[in-house]
Amino acid sequence: MLVQSLLRQLVDPGLFAEANKYLAQSCYKALFKPWLTLSLSYLLGQNSEVDALELSAPYQDDEQFWRYQMKPFGIRTSDRNHASKADIKLQWHQHSVWTEVQVFHQDELGLASAFRRLEQDFRRVERLHQQLPMDQGLLLVGFWGSLQPEHIQLFRPFDNNVRISYVLDSRLSGSSQVARLSHIQRAGQPRFCLIAFMP
Repeated sequence: MLVQSLLRQLVDPGLFAEANKYLAQSCYKALFKPWLTLSLSYLLGQNSEVDALELSAPYQDDEQFWRYQMKPFGIRTSDRNHASKADIKLQWHQHSVWTEVQVFHQDELGLASAFRRLEQDFRRVERLHQQLPMDQGLLLVGFWGSLQPEHIQLFRPFDNNVRISYVLDSRLSGSSQVARLSHIQRAGQPRFCLIAFMP
């Protein structure tokens, strides 16, 4: 699965309009992730190449379940009830695509803790992908806001010569709508963007 192609399949004016309406209201923050997970799962399920879709799916390899842990950092075996769960699991050409969904609001741009959480999300997807090499890991981050040049530096750990992330910008169209995260449009009006990373 190519990340750029996936993002182009998620171009949906209805999603963009709702995201720009709901995510602008920080008072709804607790509902951002469930809403975005549901919206993305619906769009992904419309893809004819997706054979099956499951929400809140425990990470597993055959009958073995896996749990991600921060301390000590790594993956350990688990029973089904305590296994880490992907927000969305896709069956795509006989492979599983384990998808994590997060939301990042412009109010968090000045918070080091928010970027630490984002780094943890990237590490989680990378580590679980290493444990399940026959499958694919995918991180989708819905971002709402406007970025100034100094903010771009904060996103560098997520798009560089080691990690490659792409972004879908709801205010752009055509070939420029999907680009490398490091090339995201600066300034402009606050808007919804969808960041995608696949190890």
